[in-house]
Amino acid sequence: MSSPREESRKGELRELFDLKPSVVWAGTRVTTRRVQNLIRARQEEHDGALELRSYPVKLTLEVTNLCNLKCPACFTGIREIGRPRGEVSLDLVRRLLGELGPYLFELELCTWGEPLLHRGLATIVGEARDAGVSTLLSTNFSLPFDDRRADELVRSGLTVLGVSLDGATQRVYEQYRVGGDIRRVIDNCRRIRDARRRLRSTFPRLIWGYHVFPHNTEEIDLAREMARELEMEFVVSKGWVEGPDWDPQNKFPTWIDLSPARCRFLWHHAVVNNDGGVSPCCASFYREHDMGHVSVDLNEAAATSFRDVWNGEKFRRARGLFGGRASESGDDDLLCTECPLLIDWRRFQDGALAGEGRPGQTTLTPNQLFNHFWVRRPNGTAAERGVVQLRRKVPTI
Repeated sequence: MSSPREESRKGELRELFDLKPSVVWAGTRVTTRRVQNLIRARQEEHDGALELRSYPVKLTLEVTNLCNLKCPACFTGIREIGRPRGEVSLDLVRRLLGELGPYLFELELCTWGEPLLHRGLATIVGEARDAGVSTLLSTNFSLPFDDRRADELVRSGLTVLGVSLDGATQRVYEQYRVGGDIRRVIDNCRRIRDARRRLRSTFPRLIWGYHVFPHNTEEIDLAREMARELEMEFVVSKGWVEGPDWDPQNKFPTWIDLSPARCRFLWHHAVVNNDGGVSPCCASFYREHDMGHVSVDLNEAAATSFRDVWNGEKFRRARGLFGGRASESGDDDLLCTECPLLIDWRRFQDGALAGEGRPGQTTLTPNQLFNHFWVRRPNGTAAERGVVQLRRKVPTI
């Protein structure tokens, strides 16, 4: 009879070689090189490798850190400045696609800004499509948009268009999407639906993302009906708030798998910002937390490729934290050092070494993750960071 630890190991190996693709990979051209890199990336994550031969299989690219709304649980929304405001250059996009494109399955074109504010977005999507990479973005869609732009976006080959729409009426919607106009959002969704019909396209998949808060639970069913009329998929996930978890019973699904695991951002999911800064993960906002910087022109003196950063000293130290090495005083510059994911992984590892196998359920919550990053400002003492408050509370009614 196998021990709990042996059974856990077998389960990990089954997961490692499960090549069932993400639902967003419909726009990916599957090649031998991509599959080989995917297997290698998963193997290196499983082994806890510090220096990687593999490239990321997913890239999150911040095409712009500008936004038109003032959402209260967003660094950009409360007008924090993490790095200079602006949009990514096409030169940097082409530099990244040239190096990473042959290995990527997915390119996500949003982090802390509104991607549709980038004037060359359709061009970026089209070049990723030509490279065989699936693309997705999330938008608040509360901005000027016409039939011409709708046709352009559909023709670009965008795989998934997610719309953050947390209500079915203006009164409820605007409590979180501060400054948004729900009628404009609905009209813009209708334009994409109609453009798909005109162009006889099944893409982009149009997804209504409903983030649930205490103030909008009563409008979920109405919103679902509206999404059906707009030919949108409807996805509900629990929204994050500052402080205690507002839904400790987990009545609503969370947006992230919190099973104990090494952080995927350190092994096969990269994040590059509009200025070329490489973040440790998608929750990182400030330039001070970057792991390095990708140069647009590799002919420059001291130019840096993505590979240089990916296997640089900071990424190697961060991966080492998940390998059992205790954090040291020299690791204080890493955003990863006190991450709840790291703490949960170490708890799991301690249990596995004690013969307990994989725990049935983690005690970690998305709200814990959010609050960790929310208070990790690069300036101020740890005590000061711990009492940082939202400038605008998430409202309730």
